Amino acid sequence: MDALVDVYRQRPFVDAELWAGKIGRAIEAHRGRISPEELAKETGLTQEQIELGESWQSQDALRWRRRFEKADGPESSG
Repeated sequence: MDALVDVYRQRPFVDAELWAGKIGRAIEAHRGRISPEELAKETGLTQEQIELGESWQSQDALRWRRRFEKADGPESSG
């Protein structure tokens, strides 16, 4: 785990990634109940930055799923 922490400390972060972190912490602090206006005020981000941060988070989640999910995983039942 220490090696992973070192890798993250040494790599550059893009702005949208940092914004995604701010957004996530604010949403978590409010248990998912925060208006867009309150989110902007609490994070100090513009609406455009919030959109870019959310987009980055969605893309990161997609990259993670593509990398780690098993192709033969359980299928949803419906």
